[in-house]
Amino acid sequence: MTETPEEITVNFPGTIIASLLEILLPFILSFIWIKYFYVKITCILIGIAGFIASVSVEGIFLQLIAWIAGRGIFFYIIAGLSPGIFEETGRYICLKYLLSKEQYQQKNISVSYGIGHGGIESLLIGITFLSNLFAKDTLIEKGILKSSITFFSSLMGALERVFAIIIHISASVLVYKTVKGKKITYYIIAIIFHDLIDLVAILYRFEYIKNIFVLELIIGIFSSCFAYYVYKLYLSFDTDLDLKNGDKAFLIEKKKKKKII
Repeated sequence: MTETPEEITVNFPGTIIASLLEILLPFILSFIWIKYFYVKITCILIGIAGFIASVSVEGIFLQLIAWIAGRGIFFYIIAGLSPGIFEETGRYICLKYLLSKEQYQQKNISVSYGIGHGGIESLLIGITFLSNLFAKDTLIEKGILKSSITFFSSLMGALERVFAIIIHISASVLVYKTVKGKKITYYIIAIIFHDLIDLVAILYRFEYIKNIFVLELIIGIFSSCFAYYVYKLYLSFDTDLDLKNGDKAFLIEKKKKKKII
């Protein structure tokens, strides 16, 4: 049953907890990855820039399609496919640039990029979600907020961001393999999986999937299987192919500096 504007509520504790989790998670992951895996923060920052650039270009493209063809079935097909194509292409371009600039710890750079790419999305969504507390009436009037935000749905939203970051990191490792091993198959797999996840979200939006727990369960299973496959691939990267010979010396030097400090 559809709620009337007067019935729509926002659960304050749930929204605050979920928003803080979404905002803090990227910073926690970045700190851990930089501290213990000796990667540069610039790799994460380029991941942030890659996300913003790819989403911006995608937005312009979709506006152009809407202007030319209108918002019919063709538009929605293109809109469903475009996130995977634009984000994975942006990922490819950025990783290719990074790998040409960074001499050491190259396979770890792919994870750094994924943390930046998925982290900035989580941060922006967390801030937007938090704004629901202060702009509830406006969002209801504009028809953006159509149902109550409960404590449970808030936490499910935060859980979805965890899955999303896992997917972004996994996709980054796949695209890294494309750049380093010159195998376009992995780039295509990344696009297909990205679009499959978006399709699940679209089905929920149009109420083909009605229960948010079912939605998160599906996304959780998909992302876990995807991450497991990519993790196995990550471990199997050939040392001579993916790491420079100077890496061991580089890590030893890093550890020495850490001890001195």
